[in-house]
Amino acid sequence: MLDASDALHAHSHCRAMLVQCLRQKQACLEYVDFAPHTDCALVRFTQECAARHDWPEIDILRTAHNSLHVLAKDMARRMIAGEYVDINTENAANGRLDNASAAVVAAIWRVERRLHSLAG
Repeated sequence: MLDASDALHAHSHCRAMLVQCLRQKQACLEYVDFAPHTDCALVRFTQECAARHDWPEIDILRTAHNSLHVLAKDMARRMIAGEYVDINTENAANGRLDNASAAVVAAIWRVERRLHSLAG
């Protein structure tokens, strides 16, 4: 079974890739898939936990992860439409991407604490 470390590493990589994709030329953005990938360790961690437990923390994690991807997709949509989006500001401390990412990290730790409470 995957653990929080795997999920956090996957999330860190995913966030970096989303930002990198958002920095592409406007014409390239419509070809980028901003949806969560089923082979992602964070998605698998969530699925493995959900298969064993029916906890609200798992739903919170799913929602936070999905919200990050929806935000990236919305930014790309706005950029494709010609609207200016400052990715550096969005990704900086307290930017929308940063806040969405922090929500994912907090949700991963909530699930991990719950898992550890079972082991104790």
